[in-house]
Amino acid sequence: MSVKPATKTLWLLILAAFLIGAGLAGIGFAFGGFLPNGIQYDGLRFYNWRTGEELDARLNVIEYQKPGTFDGEIYEVDAFDNLRVTTANTSIDIVRGESDRFAYALIVDEPETFEVKSEGGTLSIEQEPIHFGMRGTRLMMDALNGFPQGGVVRVYVPESWQFNELALESASGDIVVGGEGMVSNSPLMGKELKINSVSGATQLRDSIRCADATIESVSGGIEIFSLYTSGDITIEMVSGWLSAAELGEQGNPANAVNLHVISGTITVENISAREINVNTVSGDVDLSVADLASYSKQVESVSGNVNFDGMRMKGGASFDAGGGAKEISVTTISGNVRINTAEVGPDEAPELLETPELP
Repeated sequence: MSVKPATKTLWLLILAAFLIGAGLAGIGFAFGGFLPNGIQYDGLRFYNWRTGEELDARLNVIEYQKPGTFDGEIYEVDAFDNLRVTTANTSIDIVRGESDRFAYALIVDEPETFEVKSEGGTLSIEQEPIHFGMRGTRLMMDALNGFPQGGVVRVYVPESWQFNELALESASGDIVVGGEGMVSNSPLMGKELKINSVSGATQLRDSIRCADATIESVSGGIEIFSLYTSGDITIEMVSGWLSAAELGEQGNPANAVNLHVISGTITVENISAREINVNTVSGDVDLSVADLASYSKQVESVSGNVNFDGMRMKGGASFDAGGGAKEISVTTISGNVRINTAEVGPDEAPELLETPELP
């Protein structure tokens, strides 16, 4: 027996309604469904549907201790010179100088999702990935709606600590070096610095001196106080933003500073390197370069505007001037680029913005 077109359409509508209803129910269940006492979530806020009262967004999220007040368990470990921390939705906080101990704390709701290894001079802390499912869906929706993320992994090191490798990676958690307000007067010394962030904020509040540094971010903001290297500084961004007081040191410049951005913005108050490479698609770049006159300059622009130490070039222009002992190269598609001579020294570098609030 054949099914009439009208009947077939009716069944398709019923099936579509069922699938849409099931999807909405799944999202509701991921958020805890219909919460007790008349509490519901409408995609923007928690509220009591009986009274209309808006409730705290932290309703179903664990409340964590604020910096400086944590009284939970801190685990001491053997001294290490390699630190590798990888998290999914948990922030990473490196605290220097509180004591001479090497230790860590998991200020999280689900410590069983972390694997900690301390051996051979290496401390490794890794959070298991968040897969799709009820827990993964809820955490993803929490992140999209700006809810508090999965706590903090806090690592304590002596002020005199020197690292061989410092590798910090997080998907949606913040990364802070110099956390808990414990910004040191002495620089953090080391060899290889690697930071990878997807959507969390990154702050290097301590001055850092190392051989090489690589920072990658998709959409998170990056703030750097002072980053000095004898080798290369490479920063790659998609749509985030970078604000740095110093990259490289006057009188002891980095070998190369490489800045690659697609649609984000980059601002550096004082940059010093033997070679500076800037590539941007639609992102804007604002650099102040120490001793700009000593650089050979090459600038290419498709439609973006370029202001090179007062010399303005409209989109489609190119500029090439040799003769300097150092090199600076700028390539932009539609992003605007401004490069000026730095007017501030290391001791006058502007302060960074307020520290992101961490548990």
